[in-house]
Amino acid sequence: MLTSAAVLGATVATMFAGHIAPAQAQSGYYGAIAASVKSGVYGYATDYGSYADAEAGAMAACRRGGGGGGCDVKVSYRNGCGAIAISRGWWSYGSASTIGGAKREALNRNPGNASIKHWNCTSGYQL
Repeated sequence: MLTSAAVLGATVATMFAGHIAPAQAQSGYYGAIAASVKSGVYGYATDYGSYADAEAGAMAACRRGGGGGGCDVKVSYRNGCGAIAISRGWWSYGSASTIGGAKREALNRNPGNASIKHWNCTSGYQL
């Protein structure tokens, strides 16, 4: 025979079981930037469900923009931002959880007097 404490315990456990996410579950948005330096073309993708999907989207956008076979994924990120910095003869890339961080990283990786050419962020990460 079940005691009222056992029934109450089983009821409470059942109530919370549907509200606990598995440890391996992760949520987020992914983004990527692909570029063809030779063609001077880039493409980007934001708010995809995986790195692979974001990178494929960025490659497709770069190719559609005229980069063709010269397109390569340059940076990809999860729940954050990516940026391209360009100076004479140099393209550099950065990513971070904020747009300021992504821009700083792209500029710091460029040996020239670079300026930001493009930036984009996944939803909720533009600050």
